[in-house]
Amino acid sequence: MGRLLRSAALGLLLTLLGCTHTTIWRPPPSVGSEEPQVVVLVHAIWRWPGYSMRQLWQGGVERGYEVVYFRYSGLRDGLETNAMRLAELLDSYRGRSVSLVTHSYGGLIARRMFERFDFPEVRRLVMIGTPNQGATFANRWSQSLPYQFMFGHGGTQLTTREAQRLAVPPCDFGILAGSGSGINPYALGDNDGVVGVTEAYLPEAQEFRVIDARHEALPNDPGVVQAVYRFLETGTFGLDPGGPASPEAPATPSPSIGG
Repeated sequence: MGRLLRSAALGLLLTLLGCTHTTIWRPPPSVGSEEPQVVVLVHAIWRWPGYSMRQLWQGGVERGYEVVYFRYSGLRDGLETNAMRLAELLDSYRGRSVSLVTHSYGGLIARRMFERFDFPEVRRLVMIGTPNQGATFANRWSQSLPYQFMFGHGGTQLTTREAQRLAVPPCDFGILAGSGSGINPYALGDNDGVVGVTEAYLPEAQEFRVIDARHEALPNDPGVVQAVYRFLETGTFGLDPGGPASPEAPATPSPSIGG
């Protein structure tokens, strides 16, 4: 528990300081081989050093991808600034085959980026625990000082009103939502402790599946890692659509709660 708390405190400190460097791993070159496909990982509004998306990073390395970990500050910068920074990164991969894997707020950054910029190089996108319909807890608390301190400039885009304005990704994309927590009283129905299953839904997604895992654990869940790379490679998660609470058309969260 002490290690977990220290990691969380350090993650908050790094986020507050706005540490935004990008980490890249390239597989060793081999004679006559083509350039490897690129996977860009985009973390949640908070990140824990050495923890956030660690298994997704390792999974990409083991599969021979060029893995890029895009870091940003959601507390210091708003959605627009971070979307522009992501676009600048993707600009350096023009002519390459690129896929995006995002966690939580990172998916909203990608959607805002697609709204402003055209990147046909992006083949596929996986959004994990992203509040695509907005987060009901943000509708309720976004005007409060504690919320603004914890979530900063990025937190204002977590409301239903703001999230539903964002573009639908133009590439093939799939969504993985978490379930089984139920500790968030403001989420609509089943949730991962932060984002409700229906809050993660977009009807245009090629696939929408639900994983039994909490919000912060989703990117490092072995089942999630396997499903993500299967989707990037084949266009399907390979998961049973009859799994827990996988709605075909969940109700859109109401924007009326303070939003």
